[in-house]
Amino acid sequence: WAIGTYKRLPRGKHKPHDEFRDWTFHALVWVKNNWQTSLELLAVALVAAGVVIGATSYWRHRSEGAAEALYAAQRMGAGSPEQLSKMEEVASDYSRTPAGREAMMALGGMYLERKEHDKALAEFKKLAGRSRNHPMLLVAAMHRMAETQMAMGDAQAAAETYLKAASDPANITGPE
Repeated sequence: WAIGTYKRLPRGKHKPHDEFRDWTFHALVWVKNNWQTSLELLAVALVAAGVVIGATSYWRHRSEGAAEALYAAQRMGAGSPEQLSKMEEVASDYSRTPAGREAMMALGGMYLERKEHDKALAEFKKLAGRSRNHPMLLVAAMHRMAETQMAMGDAQAAAETYLKAASDPANITGPE
């Protein structure tokens, strides 16, 4: 013999509970009672939104400027002193943008072709340092460092650099 729950159920039509209306009502009551705090929170939110929008616009402007400068450098005569100078300018002025990092890689390659091994190595090291969040670029920069070390005749340092590049955990897992 079991006690049924049928008789305990409510009779008639049940109105659905409107949580949105309740939360809205409670929020309006809180704003009415705490209007100064509400204005302060609104001001902070507006300032935060302004900072985010401004930073995004600045970054976009900076990245587009870097891309235009890199394109102008790439259109110059390959390996010319003007191109080298323009690549140096792009690499130093826009080093934190994707175009700036591409210019660093190209600049290191240009130095390597000119047999300016110390400058090439310095450029690839700088690129590797700035590419920690970009595993593929980091590995590419380290491989170019090792190639430069081999061109300098330092096989031991080149082997260590290759091993360091190969053992970097970012090669396996990537950024999450």
